[in-house]
Amino acid sequence: MPFYNFKCRGCGAENEISCTMEQKEKGDIRCPACYSAELERVFKPFSVAVKATAVPPACPSRQSGCAGCPMAANH
Repeated sequence: MPFYNFKCRGCGAENEISCTMEQKEKGDIRCPACYSAELERVFKPFSVAVKATAVPPACPSRQSGCAGCPMAANH
């Protein structure tokens, strides 16, 4: 089941709650602190780390020109 971030309008607690999409849409979830059903969804930023192994290295001759560079055909 996915996790969703909610803020309770009753007590102000913010919680990460695991529930189905159906439970979330029907409002069948409650605040774990005060058991209120008055929850609003909180959207938090997230980041993604990507390992960049397919990026070619920078051409060392780019600053001095491409004459004679074996990578010249690539740029």
